[in-house]
Amino acid sequence: MRYFVTGCTGFIGIHLCRLLISEGHEVYGLVRNPGKIPSDLRGKLKVVEGGLDIFEHADLVLPEVDIVVHLAGIITGRNRTDYLHVNYEAMVHLVDALNRQFWRPMRFILASSLAAAGPNRDEHPLCESDEATPIEPYGLAKLKSEQFLRLQSFPVTIFRPPAVVGPGDPAMLTLFNIVKRGVGLLPSGNPQLLSFIYVGDLVEAIYIMSKEQSDSNKLYFVTSEERVTNRDIVNEIAVSLQKKILIIRIPKCLVWLLMAVSTAISNLFRTRNFYDYRQYKQMTTPAFVCTSELLTAETGWKAKTGLAEAIRLSAEGYKEMNWL
Repeated sequence: MRYFVTGCTGFIGIHLCRLLISEGHEVYGLVRNPGKIPSDLRGKLKVVEGGLDIFEHADLVLPEVDIVVHLAGIITGRNRTDYLHVNYEAMVHLVDALNRQFWRPMRFILASSLAAAGPNRDEHPLCESDEATPIEPYGLAKLKSEQFLRLQSFPVTIFRPPAVVGPGDPAMLTLFNIVKRGVGLLPSGNPQLLSFIYVGDLVEAIYIMSKEQSDSNKLYFVTSEERVTNRDIVNEIAVSLQKKILIIRIPKCLVWLLMAVSTAISNLFRTRNFYDYRQYKQMTTPAFVCTSELLTAETGWKAKTGLAEAIRLSAEGYKEMNWL
């Protein structure tokens, strides 16, 4: 089959393109900076040059493909407008561009997020039939994208991963670097309950979802069934780095203050905000836990990689890339 992948040089996109190409598929990728294409994909990935803004061009001609996988987006922004512009409006422009082509995709696959569903309301893991109640701008933008896609004429699959762990993830790298210094910073209070997914398991799930033959729309959580805590993650990182760490509990009022200062600096100097309201809510909400029972029941897919192995593989990958 032929695939078109946005975000193909990002963390998940690189892993997905490697899998698709290894399976013998023709893969087109939206590439703003060709220098970000890994050496093993050069000459194999068919490049569509440009960023998300090219979909606003009325005369844009896209290569005819079977499956469109939209991974591109941002997880940190200066304000709500940034989240809406990149995670919702850019996707609308992509869909409009597809509707102007002479062909239609067999399926459009959207990378949404557990954040679109929001945190847990009780002790039960979230499933697809639960009402979505996002609590921060990133989740709200992702939910709005989901709602828009369900109105399209081509079949849609939306997947909601929790935290994605694996080699090449710049977000988790920050936590690795903190633990490398011998400390673990956690908000005060009870440990936060979390779901996670290893990137290798996630891209296998995306590949399986792309093979859906029906014309029906699909919505899935894609997660490991292993429940962990924020303390578990810090401890496993320490093990992977062979470090003894001091756990420091930060009062939530101070966590909020740090967020407010970071946001103010970002707005003042118009720089990327790496610790905004989204991160604050993500860190201080009691639980973000979901289940992939529906995806397993309908496709047979099941995550294979536990937290300890996912963290170990991440650490090895960072070292190979000279990031750690």
